[in-house]
Amino acid sequence: MDRIEKETHAKVIVIGTAIGGYFAALLAFVKTCNVRATVLVDALVNSPMRSRANPDQPATIDERDSLF
Repeated sequence: MDRIEKETHAKVIVIGTAIGGYFAALLAFVKTCNVRATVLVDALVNSPMRSRANPDQPATIDERDSLF
């Protein structure tokens, strides 16, 4: 993404397949101001993130945001 920011000021469209879909979705989440759209094809993004405070529960939005 750093290279894209240096070479152009346009927003990008990110495409991810299989495990690349996870990273495409993550990039779109982290760099929302630089990503115009995300296309996920047969993506593996349905992996629940567990809470650090209580591993039996899913992570809260605040816990997810704190990782970035």
